[in-house]
Amino acid sequence: MKKSDLVVIISKVSNISINRADFALNALLEGIIEKLAAEGKVNLTELGTFSISERSERLGRHPKTGKQLTINVCKTIRFSASKTFKKEINLN
Repeated sequence: MKKSDLVVIISKVSNISINRADFALNALLEGIIEKLAAEGKVNLTELGTFSISERSERLGRHPKTGKQLTINVCKTIRFSASKTFKKEINLN
Protein backbone atom coordinates (compact mmCIF):
# COMPACT_ATOMS: atom_id res chain seq x y z
CA MET A 1 0.00 0.00 0.00
CA LYS A 2 1.23 3.45 -0.90
CA LYS A 3 0.61 6.62 1.03
CA SER A 4 -1.82 7.80 -1.67
CA ASP A 5 -3.89 4.61 -1.17
CA LEU A 6 -4.12 5.35 2.53
CA VAL A 7 -5.16 8.95 1.81
CA VAL A 8 -8.03 7.66 -0.36
CA ILE A 9 -9.18 5.29 2.40
CA ILE A 10 -9.07 8.08 5.01
CA SER A 11 -11.02 10.34 2.65
CA LYS A 12 -13.76 7.75 2.06
CA VAL A 13 -14.08 6.59 5.68
CA SER A 14 -14.09 10.12 7.08
CA ASN A 15 -16.14 11.62 4.24
CA ILE A 16 -13.61 14.42 3.71
CA SER A 17 -11.75 15.63 0.63
CA ILE A 18 -8.54 14.01 -0.59
CA ASN A 19 -6.64 17.21 0.28
CA ARG A 20 -7.92 17.23 3.85
CA ALA A 21 -7.19 13.50 4.24
CA ASP A 22 -3.65 14.06 2.94
CA PHE A 23 -3.20 16.95 5.39
CA ALA A 24 -4.48 14.81 8.27
CA LEU A 25 -2.19 11.90 7.42
CA ASN A 26 0.83 14.19 7.09
CA ALA A 27 0.01 15.77 10.47
CA LEU A 28 -0.25 12.34 12.09
CA LEU A 29 3.06 11.18 10.65
CA GLU A 30 4.78 14.42 11.64
CA GLY A 31 3.44 14.08 15.19
CA ILE A 32 4.68 10.49 15.48
CA ILE A 33 8.13 11.48 14.21
CA GLU A 34 8.37 14.46 16.60
CA LYS A 35 7.36 12.38 19.64
CA LEU A 36 9.74 9.56 18.69
CA ALA A 37 12.61 12.02 18.35
CA ALA A 38 11.79 13.70 21.67
CA GLU A 39 10.72 10.78 23.84
CA GLY A 40 11.88 7.62 22.04
CA LYS A 41 8.46 5.97 22.24
CA VAL A 42 4.94 6.51 20.90
CA ASN A 43 2.02 4.36 22.05
CA LEU A 44 -1.13 4.37 19.90
CA THR A 45 -3.54 2.40 22.07
CA GLU A 46 -5.40 0.22 19.57
CA LEU A 47 -2.60 0.09 17.01
CA GLY A 48 0.67 -0.50 18.83
CA THR A 49 3.91 1.08 19.97
CA PHE A 50 6.66 2.70 17.94
CA SER A 51 10.02 2.85 19.69
CA ILE A 52 13.63 3.71 18.93
CA SER A 53 16.30 1.14 19.63
CA GLU A 54 20.02 1.15 19.02
CA ARG A 55 21.76 -1.52 17.00
CA SER A 56 25.25 -2.29 18.22
CA GLU A 57 28.37 -2.30 16.06
CA ARG A 58 28.66 -5.56 14.14
CA LEU A 59 30.54 -7.27 11.36
CA GLY A 60 29.05 -7.48 7.90
CA ARG A 61 30.08 -8.20 4.33
CA HIS A 62 30.13 -5.96 1.29
CA PRO A 63 27.50 -7.47 -1.06
CA LYS A 64 29.59 -7.10 -4.24
CA THR A 65 33.09 -7.88 -3.04
CA GLY A 66 32.35 -10.13 -0.08
CA LYS A 67 34.93 -8.15 1.91
CA GLN A 68 34.31 -8.07 5.66
CA LEU A 69 33.51 -4.65 7.12
CA THR A 70 32.32 -3.08 10.33
CA ILE A 71 28.77 -1.73 10.43
CA ASN A 72 28.59 1.25 12.80
CA VAL A 73 26.17 1.74 15.69
CA CYS A 74 22.84 3.10 14.44
CA LYS A 75 19.35 3.83 15.66
CA THR A 76 16.35 2.01 14.22
CA ILE A 77 12.59 2.21 14.66
CA ARG A 78 10.66 -0.78 15.93
CA PHE A 79 6.91 -1.39 15.93
CA SER A 80 5.08 -3.71 18.28
CA ALA A 81 1.43 -4.36 17.43
CA SER A 82 -1.17 -4.16 20.21
CA LYS A 83 -3.27 -7.18 21.20
CA THR A 84 -6.35 -5.48 19.72
CA PHE A 85 -4.59 -4.94 16.37
CA LYS A 86 -3.28 -8.51 16.29
CA LYS A 87 -6.74 -9.86 17.06
CA GLU A 88 -8.24 -7.79 14.22
CA ILE A 89 -5.86 -9.34 11.69
CA ASN A 90 -5.98 -12.80 13.32
CA LEU A 91 -2.38 -13.05 14.48
CA ASN A 92 -3.32 -14.13 18.02
